[in-house]
Amino acid sequence: MLILHQNFSSISISKSIDKLCSLEDINVNENGEKRSYVIKHDKEPMETYCSLIFFAYDEIHKRDVVFKQIKDIEWAKKELALMKKLEKNNVPNTIKLLDYYIDEETGDHILIFPYLKKINTYHMNLVTVQKLMKQLISTLKCLNDLNIAHLDITLSNLMCDENDNLILIDFGLSLDCGLKPHPIGCGTPGFIAPELYDGTCNTCTPDVYSSGIVFGILLEPYIPKCGLENLGGRYIRSDIISNMHDSLLENYIYQSNNFRRSVINITGVPVIIYKAADLLYKMTQTDPLDRIKPSEILKHPFMTASEAEFELTTYDNYIERLHSKLIKTNTTRSIEFYS
Repeated sequence: MLILHQNFSSISISKSIDKLCSLEDINVNENGEKRSYVIKHDKEPMETYCSLIFFAYDEIHKRDVVFKQIKDIEWAKKELALMKKLEKNNVPNTIKLLDYYIDEETGDHILIFPYLKKINTYHMNLVTVQKLMKQLISTLKCLNDLNIAHLDITLSNLMCDENDNLILIDFGLSLDCGLKPHPIGCGTPGFIAPELYDGTCNTCTPDVYSSGIVFGILLEPYIPKCGLENLGGRYIRSDIISNMHDSLLENYIYQSNNFRRSVINITGVPVIIYKAADLLYKMTQTDPLDRIKPSEILKHPFMTASEAEFELTTYDNYIERLHSKLIKTNTTRSIEFYS
């Protein structure tokens, strides 16, 4: 665990992220401003692949913060450089580095970030799903333009600020693309793109796939009986994704192509649901060459849909209609009523 000082429950640290903190400047930043943090012992630390996470309180600015302790100096320098690059290029909806500290006793590198709240996915309205995906994909496009792959996009790495805007966190596994192949199987099981298992991928394509898995998890209440409930599972297999694609094609995408604008009158399913199904299908293609790109996602009809197109898709309204059998969909040679 993080060792600060044996006889103190708080520490003061430098705000400078351009140089290592010496013993002389440890209590102030380059402007002579004091920094004081108190570790919250009532909150259990969390362990990630490359770090330990502690919760603390910023006594100067009266705010909760997060300490990320990284023992590997090269790993710490890489993440620190990336944080500065994101800030310099104004990449939207990404975690901001508040402070940087090297523990004088352990030599561990400690990055300090704002404390953010988890995204509340409970009973999420479809228009809110669209908002979050717009923000996530806009961030991915900026990362792609900088040739950066996040490589660990999961629901747990998506937080939100006080205005409920999405914030992408944990760039510990992030890499520059094109230099050398990404580590095999890099990421969180259930969200890892298939190309990361062949040992040759050095592009940003895995992030779209992982974002597609997140998208599918959020869509599960709106697109039932297509296998979306399996997404994100640790032991998900390629055949599960293939079966999901078959179900999306049969029950939504083909129907939408056949019925066009009259589809809601035939099936009772709002057109925006078909657009969501189409985007999910394109984001989760197992072949990265067939997968939709961030710039194309932002132009997709689901992403450009107006708020009026989300009529009848508030969570409670949609689920009530499902349970009352007002929504039906075609299956092979029959009409199926969801129960």
